[in-house]
Amino acid sequence: MTQLRHAPKQTKVKPLEKLSLNLTSHTVVLTCGPSGVGKSHLINLISQRLEEFNALEENALKLQYSILSSDQLRYSLLQETSETLDKFDVKMQQVSKQAFSLLETQLANLISYPINRHLIFVDTTGLTKTWREKIISMCKANNYNVDLLLFNYDDRKDFHTFSKDKFITEKGIKRLYE
Repeated sequence: MTQLRHAPKQTKVKPLEKLSLNLTSHTVVLTCGPSGVGKSHLINLISQRLEEFNALEENALKLQYSILSSDQLRYSLLQETSETLDKFDVKMQQVSKQAFSLLETQLANLISYPINRHLIFVDTTGLTKTWREKIISMCKANNYNVDLLLFNYDDRKDFHTFSKDKFITEKGIKRLYE
């Protein structure tokens, strides 16, 4: 399990400058942390690095990766975008069951032959232990590694650095420590 620990307000280090991830092929990376703590932001930064790697001419092997985002699936189901609907809108929560069903189906396809994606990032809060166990079981059945990126800040106020909705973030923090 990989834990991300940093103090966003107290450092001048650029994101990912000091972060090192050693990921092997056929790995599913699960994020775990309250809403609004920077999970999507980090995955987008990693994605940029992967695109830079894939763009290098000397790399004969291009890393195939996918990002499965529960928020993006919710937007898709509602035929909305982040520009037209806030991620904390009640409509987003109302389609969570369907979004997670789609996410699980897409993940099952990506970790199966003939697709077998090299890396898959699952961008959700991941706060429910039973759901994480279900995903881990699915991955193990397909011989995939699972890495958990746990967003666990030392100082509680750091959870709110990127958060738009303090109340929802606080609910997530409580669930994280249950």
